[in-house]
Amino acid sequence: MESLSSIRNRQKQQVKNNGEIPQYYVEGHHEAIIDADTFERVQREMEKRKGMDKKYGGVNPFSAKIKCGDCGGWYGSKVWHSNSKYRKVIFQCNHKFKNDCKCSTPHLTEEEIKQIFLKALQVAIVEKEELIENIKLMKEMVCEISEYKEEEKLLIEELNIIEEEIEKIIAENSRVALDQTMYQQKYDELEENYERVRVEYVKVTEKIRMAKKQEEQFKSFIEILEKADDTITEFDEEMWLGLVDFVTIKNKEDILVSLKGGMQIAV
Repeated sequence: MESLSSIRNRQKQQVKNNGEIPQYYVEGHHEAIIDADTFERVQREMEKRKGMDKKYGGVNPFSAKIKCGDCGGWYGSKVWHSNSKYRKVIFQCNHKFKNDCKCSTPHLTEEEIKQIFLKALQVAIVEKEELIENIKLMKEMVCEISEYKEEEKLLIEELNIIEEEIEKIIAENSRVALDQTMYQQKYDELEENYERVRVEYVKVTEKIRMAKKQEEQFKSFIEILEKADDTITEFDEEMWLGLVDFVTIKNKEDILVSLKGGMQIAV
């Protein structure tokens, strides 16, 4: 949404009259605020285009998923013996050798990460029904947007009122020889109010967008977990990406898998 000040900078309009009063250049004559549905559609499209979520965008599915238990940094992939038959891809802390105090966390192979997930998944399957019910309750609490929608509606109404007042004084200034100091003062006050309310509007629409996004994540989590059963013995990338928030590695005997639903599983 464009601010009044930016519109002001790009738009100067001379308002003409029939000669009864002096002519003035009027700045800040602005467009109406976009409606909430249009804003939301644009936000969703921008979100969809913004990399299509890096975890699904063709990069390694383990990127930004493995966290170092020492420094809190992320693991990244490294290639060992890249030009020989012993070539091997491993994952280790990206800051392992960058700090004065070297991280002691171990490197992992893809197969080790997959086995960590399968072990955690089996625990989650045992607790599946309870976990799904907890997620549903969390979704109801976290994703409720009725208050935000009411606030959004009131802010739109307030913006439109301010907008009408701005249009009114601009029109009046084109018809009557107003005191320009007083006119500019009144205009600046309205512009300041408009910007203040616009900022609040952007904040509440972002809360609505994030709540809807989180609701979709909860729904996806439930759908994926419902598919899981104890017959799963092979790594499933969709389940990995849909269920796991991140994995914290302290050492190979101290690993914590954090699921998107809030459950943590020691492996």
